[in-house]
Amino acid sequence: RCLKEPKCEPLLCADIARRSDLHREVMLRRPSNNLGQVNQAVGDISEKVMVRHFESTGWTQITGQVGRSGIDGLFVKSNAEGVVREVLAVESKYNSSSLQHTNHGQQMSREWMEKKLQNLRERQPEEVTYRRVEEVVNAGYYRARLWTMRVDYGELRIDLLRVRSA
Repeated sequence: RCLKEPKCEPLLCADIARRSDLHREVMLRRPSNNLGQVNQAVGDISEKVMVRHFESTGWTQITGQVGRSGIDGLFVKSNAEGVVREVLAVESKYNSSSLQHTNHGQQMSREWMEKKLQNLRERQPEEVTYRRVEEVVNAGYYRARLWTMRVDYGELRIDLLRVRSA
């Protein structure tokens, strides 16, 4: 299918498939997908693995996305009364991708986090959980992490790094 499209870049696709086992596997399983769709599928896989990891360690995921934009992983821990006590924000990347600069600061910076939470609150103004998450973040009491996943020679490798923001 790619070769029939004017914007097809078969050499780029071949190079990516050579360097990334996961991209190659997605390309083989979904041959009608273009490169953008393959990249999206790989990103989705990385996010699903991330969510499973954090949920298995006691965190509860809440929606952090407005459309395709937002916090990849927004997790909370609550007390017995259901009040949010801890907030974890995680940005998921695959391979050598890095945090991006946006109109609202670098991904995972406090400015960026505050804007993403504002978007969530505007979308769901009555949601008490978002209000509490916003309070915790505004007070500076949240954890920010960068999750980087890659597959090398059939082995899954994950790096989890602390993100610090002024």
